[in-house]
Order: sequence, then structure tokens, then C-alpha cells
Amino acid sequence: MSAMFAFEVGEISMRSVTFGIVIGKLRERSSDPADIEVCADALALNCLWVDQIPAARKREVVRGLRKVFRECLNSPDFADNEVAQLELSRAVDEFVARYPTLLGSTRVGEFVERAAAAGAAVMLKIDGERAAKQWTAVVSSSHLEFARRTDVDSSDLALEFVRETLAELPGDWEWLDDEIEDLDQFAEDFEEFGRRGEVVVVSYDVERRWRWIAARTAVEGVDSLDECLLQVIDRSELLR
Repeated sequence: MSAMFAFEVGEISMRSVTFGIVIGKLRERSSDPADIEVCADALALNCLWVDQIPAARKREVVRGLRKVFRECLNSPDFADNEVAQLELSRAVDEFVARYPTLLGSTRVGEFVERAAAAGAAVMLKIDGERAAKQWTAVVSSSHLEFARRTDVDSSDLALEFVRETLAELPGDWEWLDDEIEDLDQFAEDFEEFGRRGEVVVVSYDVERRWRWIAARTAVEGVDSLDECLLQVIDRSELLR
């Protein structure tokens, strides 16, 4: 049986079982009566009419849906469910394309810089010497004496860890769920060094700016992640 997310023009389908899980998780995220009603109606109709969500709550509901889609995509419960993975990925893409203003977007560099401005340092590492879990992410805050680390298999899981960890710290993190538009390209560039067997650490500090540390190349004090990567690639080419 099929359910759907319906828009003013068009819709996307999703199997009812997956749809029910998504709406259930969305319901758990809010105690607002309007959100509860939206979820109840969606389950009763097997359809969520997105553009009929009350205007005052639409932004929060749409952002909540994107969180749930991502949570499900990274959940072991859906790891072997190719149909659900396809439906959830398609839903993320559809919502990002339809609601860029509601969801917001940023870039990897901007994301890390905003975290630093809020008092939290984010470090990313690719370890080409490992057979698995080559991505490492560390979130720390010196003034809170806080540090947490994870080792995972993908950029998506690393980003999910960073988002969840930052959300536990005091501060205004409303932007945490903004779409990171260049994540796939950054991950591909970063993983290329891993495929060469290199170990690379990239980090940002408000005072020292961007740093890229590896055995063969090191760049420090650069104003942007894009410029940092360009310098590293240039130097890597010279070393070949």
C-alpha cells in the first residue's frame, strides 16, 4: 500500500509502512497542537498535504521532516531496505528543491566557521590507513571543557554526529539543519586523499583560521576551506 507527500502541484509516494514510521517520528518531535493535528491527519489519510500545513508551523514541520528523513536513512533499521532508502533519499531531494527558503543551505566551510563562532571547534579527519571507519569527527569546546569523538564510514554519519553533538551545547543552533550543498563534493575530494593511503586532518580556529595537516602537505592560516583545499591540491600535484 502506498502513501504520499502531496504538494500544491505534484506529489511523491512512499510505502505506507515507511510513511507511518516517518510521521510517527515527526510526531514525537513536537508537542505543539498544530503539529500533532498535522501528523494525525496524515496518518488517517495516508497523505501529508505539505502546503496545507498552517503557515505559522510550516517551517518547523518541514525542517522536522528533513531531520526524520535523515535519521531514517542513517538508521540500521533501514540499512538493508533498498526501497525505503530510495524513497527517503528522493524525499530529502524533493523537499530541499521545493523549500530552499524554509530549509536554508550552507557550505561545509561556513558550517564549521559558524560552529567556531558559537564557541565549538569541529575537526574532520580521513585516515587512509584504516580498512574501515576512515572518517573521524571531533567536536570540542575549550571553555566548557567538552570534547567528543566518533569514527564512522561516511561523511553523512560524521555530519550527523557533529549536528547532534553541537545541539547538546548551549547556544543558538537553529541553523544546524541547513542543507550543506557541497558536502558530496567535499567528501569526494577528502576521500581521494584517503584512497591514496594518506591521513589528513582539517580544522578551523577563529584566530588561526583554516588548517590542513597531512604527512605530505600542510596548509595553515587560510581564510576559507575552498582556498585551503585548492592550495593542498596544488602542492600535492607538485609532489607527484
